Amino acid sequence: MTDRANDFGSYDWFVAKAEALLTPLAELMRDGDSVIPIDGPPSDHGEMADRLESVARPMLLAALWLGADRDPTRPMLDADRLATWFRSAIELGTDPASGGYWGNLSNHHQHAVEMAIIAMSLGIAGPALWEPLADDTKRRVAAWFAQIRGHAGYRNNHLFFDVLVLEFLHAIGESRPGDDEAIDHLMRQLESMHMGDGWFIDGTNETYDHYNAYAFHTYGLYWAHAFGRRDPERVARWRTWASSFLADYAHCFASSGEPAPIGRSLTYRFNGVGVFALAFLNDIDSVKPAVACELCARCIEFFTSRPIGQSQGCLSIGWTDEFQGIREPYSCAGSPYWSAKGFFMLALGRDHAFFTSPATQLPADGPFTRPIRTPGWVVRSVGGGEVEIVNAGGVCSPGAAARFGSWRWGRQAYRTGVGVLIAPKAEVTPPDLALVARTADGKEAYDRVSTIPARLDSEMAQSFFALGSKATGFHVNVESRVAWNGDWLLLAFRVTPQQPAILTFGGFAIADGSGDVSSDGVAVVSGRDGRQAVLQALDGFETIDVLKRSPDAPRQHLYTDDHAVATASTGELSEPATLVALVYAGTDEAAAAPWSVETIGDGEIRLTHATLGEWSVAGLVP
Repeated sequence: MTDRANDFGSYDWFVAKAEALLTPLAELMRDGDSVIPIDGPPSDHGEMADRLESVARPMLLAALWLGADRDPTRPMLDADRLATWFRSAIELGTDPASGGYWGNLSNHHQHAVEMAIIAMSLGIAGPALWEPLADDTKRRVAAWFAQIRGHAGYRNNHLFFDVLVLEFLHAIGESRPGDDEAIDHLMRQLESMHMGDGWFIDGTNETYDHYNAYAFHTYGLYWAHAFGRRDPERVARWRTWASSFLADYAHCFASSGEPAPIGRSLTYRFNGVGVFALAFLNDIDSVKPAVACELCARCIEFFTSRPIGQSQGCLSIGWTDEFQGIREPYSCAGSPYWSAKGFFMLALGRDHAFFTSPATQLPADGPFTRPIRTPGWVVRSVGGGEVEIVNAGGVCSPGAAARFGSWRWGRQAYRTGVGVLIAPKAEVTPPDLALVARTADGKEAYDRVSTIPARLDSEMAQSFFALGSKATGFHVNVESRVAWNGDWLLLAFRVTPQQPAILTFGGFAIADGSGDVSSDGVAVVSGRDGRQAVLQALDGFETIDVLKRSPDAPRQHLYTDDHAVATASTGELSEPATLVALVYAGTDEAAAAPWSVETIGDGEIRLTHATLGEWSVAGLVP
């Protein structure tokens, strides 16, 4: 539990954190420029889009800071200079005759994303960024925004970008006949992605992950607060959905503040926590102010207390450090500043209960097991305040799998404090917590793409999926069942191959790890901070091994350069088979000891452990 008297989580604490992130950006700003020269890799959107992104995303962070109730007695950035620079950038960037022009929008173009964040920034810090602009500049900005009318956007959370720009044009008196109908059409398309209890599937990506917070509810609640007075019925709907979602989402963060590392765009880091503050702007209290503040502060502190800057001091691509391997094709140097959305608490008054409530615990500070039906997750607390998503519903579209890698959503579990392996290419499947099928010659590998959850409760998660490809005809049907006890997972797979196949399953990947396999087929991997991972193959596997990163291989672990992971593999299978394994990750050496098997089969598994005692699971073996 954290003491507010020490300033942690106070209004001024958040202001100072935002200011610290703005400082290296301000040092890079040059008069007469409309971009911020942040060093980093290019995206696949082209140079013009990357230039725009370098200023648009930091503009939101600046807008929230400029609009904050800053303490004048504290040393701080020169707010007038910061606002003046961004106004100049807007003037140059929207002027086609300027050498700093940001360029035109086209169908399915990244510019729509950045247009929306600029529109949000102008609305949030209107007195500093919008109102001082000359009338001819305002008309030019409106004309630049107007390119978004009717443009083709991706049918996922991106539809919100059109909504937010059209709403801003309406707010400044630059709407056209049909804009309101277009907004309604786009909102109905977005609402069709709502699958229940506040959870959205991300359109054509077909995924559930942090984008529920990053995008759907952040934009939905911002829209409701800034523009919703014209559509109160829709506002009520989005607020109800957000209330349900946030009650679930608060359980996806460890006591440290680390989010569970599932899905894409992890380099946005603390992006998702801003939605907890936006909830209070919409009178939503499904997560109490003290909990919301504690969660936001711990998450921001988790990342900012680590070496997440690049050579200029700006935010790097990575998670707890600079790690280019984590980036998606759409990521560029400015991309990590989507994390600016994590500072929406600055839009609350300093006397709001969010800041004044006494420090309290997070869900992860105590034991819990929370089944979440819509995404097919069971979220539970493990170890000393870590959280785990037992994933019985991981799904992504063929396009998302090909572009990003289905492993971002297809593992059996995702746990904080341990990290995951990142594939160097989308089609390469990391072995940790994933069941992978290979052809008999070992030349092709297939992982989980689409999953149907069957049972989700406080004791077990059951799902169905298949490993294979239409292109090759290779296919393995899988029924998966997962049970848990403390830091252990017990997994059973019933596999039915249509062609000869070899199945491999991996344990937790340990950062800076090394390990060995004992004579009885138990693999133990040890790593930094006393963390251990254990893989104990109980049935159906023939070999067990420990894989380590070779010195000439690219980094794969989310946390650090080196890793080790235990894997268990079958022989060549041509008939249905049952595979059963235990996996562990934690720091309790006594709890990491292997289990003794008393019974396996006949619908029941009975185990005993020197420290944890007896464990009997009925219905685990298919």
